[in-house]
Amino acid sequence: MPPSVRRRPPRRQLLIELAARRWGVAPAELTVADGRIREAASSRTLTYATGGATLPGRWQDIPDDIRVTAVAQWRVMGNSAPRVNQRALVTGAHPYPSDYRRPGMLYGKVLRPPSYGARLIAVDLAPARAMSGVVAVQADGFVGVAAPTTWRAEQALKAVAETAEWEPSAHPSSREV
Repeated sequence: MPPSVRRRPPRRQLLIELAARRWGVAPAELTVADGRIREAASSRTLTYATGGATLPGRWQDIPDDIRVTAVAQWRVMGNSAPRVNQRALVTGAHPYPSDYRRPGMLYGKVLRPPSYGARLIAVDLAPARAMSGVVAVQADGFVGVAAPTTWRAEQALKAVAETAEWEPSAHPSSREV
């Protein structure tokens, strides 16, 4: 089989070899379980993270005689794992990112063009900036507002949108398409 088509074996064998060299034992004396390489005789362990840090260039030189864990020995893949937060999801107690509140947190809204390719010519941010707690910014064609509540941010965006002037982009007609 050509080298480019040859199936690559698992890279954990390299970590086993690293641990065997580090401890001066034969690779056959080591076992791999739960992300750790263990030597039964001395109870020494090595995690993948600590072993892999010293193997920067070796990942390409993987030998062909690597042992693959038999499917019968798999303990995680192929098994359903119950969610640890099932009850919280069903009862509505599970916090989603939008549920978190931070001190001084603001909610943002972005001014979108009225049509594809439209270019912002002018906008007045003063109506939004006059609102309590609202921050309004403009950078070239980007306009955004942030406020202490989503309602206030929506109001600020609406005030800014009323002052925006757009240059529409030329689009082909339905007949041309």
